[in-house]
Amino acid sequence: EMPRSRGLRDLEAWMARKRAEETRVAELMRTLDTPKMVLLGKDIVHGRGLCFNCHHVGSEGHGKVGPDLADVGARARTRVTGVSDVEYLAQSLYKPSAFVVPTFPQSMPPVNQPPIGLSDLEIRMVVAYLQSLGGTPTVQPNTKLPFAPEQ
Repeated sequence: EMPRSRGLRDLEAWMARKRAEETRVAELMRTLDTPKMVLLGKDIVHGRGLCFNCHHVGSEGHGKVGPDLADVGARARTRVTGVSDVEYLAQSLYKPSAFVVPTFPQSMPPVNQPPIGLSDLEIRMVVAYLQSLGGTPTVQPNTKLPFAPEQ
């Protein structure tokens, strides 16, 4: 039998890693609920979402370019007339130039694009966390967010 090429071995290893990742994601989705989404969303906001480069939540974080996110879950319900908290938060993340809080610059990039590049699921988690800041989280793993690209 001929020895397998290194490229084929690399491909097989990559496929095995991809299957393992798909299994982990499937298990996460089976057990994911709104309270877990809030916790995971907080991790994203504090970490790879890069939110604290510009924002802060009360005394947490050092960003000053963007508004304080403390109580944003309550403010989101009334910020724009006729727009729900989920709609406002989703729009703020996917299309941040649509409504800019007065006295702040329009400098936030859409978080689903580089340099941040969050997935739609990660954005749902962030919305759940932001709702929890002074409001009641309602977003679930299968919630369709407005302004999200076709899923």
